[in-house]
Amino acid sequence: MEKRQKILGINTGFEDLEYEGFDEYSILSNISLFDYDAIVIDSDLLSESYKEDITKVYQGKRLISKMDSHRIVDDFKRLGTQLIDFLNQGKTVFVLMGKNENCYIHTGKTEYSGSGKNARASDIVTEFDTYSFLPIKLNLNHGVGEKFTLCCSAPYLEFFKSTKDNNFYKVYFDSDNSKTLLKITDTEKSISAVCDYGKGKIVLLPYIYYSYDYENEEDWEKDGKNYLDALFALNERISSKLEDYALPKWTEDFCILNENKEKDELKKEYKKLKKIEEKIYEKEQKLIEIQSYKALVSATGEVLEDIVKKVLSEMGFVLECTEKGRSDIIAKFDEQPIVAEIKGVT
Repeated sequence: MEKRQKILGINTGFEDLEYEGFDEYSILSNISLFDYDAIVIDSDLLSESYKEDITKVYQGKRLISKMDSHRIVDDFKRLGTQLIDFLNQGKTVFVLMGKNENCYIHTGKTEYSGSGKNARASDIVTEFDTYSFLPIKLNLNHGVGEKFTLCCSAPYLEFFKSTKDNNFYKVYFDSDNSKTLLKITDTEKSISAVCDYGKGKIVLLPYIYYSYDYENEEDWEKDGKNYLDALFALNERISSKLEDYALPKWTEDFCILNENKEKDELKKEYKKLKKIEEKIYEKEQKLIEIQSYKALVSATGEVLEDIVKKVLSEMGFVLECTEKGRSDIIAKFDEQPIVAEIKGVT
């Protein structure tokens, strides 16, 4: 029996559908990603999972409470680390691209001004990137719309055709080394893209209509399940890579198309490669031989003795045997005996 896929949704809103194989958890949970075949992250208002500070806003953006400031940093770091390992396993991470504006967090540092009774303490805050859980950089712009154009092929084309009524966009963006799947009509602005990362893929999807967008519960149930059907099918297609398929042994008994010709061409290239490798080996040995003479100015001990004896032999000296461990040389040149001591420079 074929194994049923398991997909994990983080901050998604499909729970009421009770879809088999789809589990949902909050970003606040400590769930491990590695029990699943794919991950779906709803990025919409992620920071709202964390409590606001009493002052609520700073420079027009949400200010997270002191306690939850530490938590959001830890949660995003934990999620980001797991996502990298998950992607390196060759799996897929889907991200529903919602309105996920940056927020401000407390750094835990305090700045003091004034003195005496006029002394004031100010908590230091910093802007927090609410897409920092992703191992890729995104340049985002917020804007809501429904008109978009398909610019992709299989398997993404089938997915978007079957879910076209579920999708709208809340952001448009660009990302380095990504391939655009959908763009806003009559523009080059991406609202969906796929990025290769490690052995896996990050698929940035437009946002979707949830149950609260529907007047009729039955319509939501139909469209919601259709969306998950298509998502499971897409992940199956992405995961089933042709290059990972091993042909059975019996397929070696016949050839198709121009297979024989390509085999012959490959054999010729292997022969060329063998000759090149032999030449490379020959050149490497010559280079090693030439470089060995550098030991004359760099080596000490037995290495220096050996290279000096080699050079003297090449110059025509006839070397005589000496006692083991002696550093001097006894040789003859045109019947003229010589005795020399070898010393390295330190």
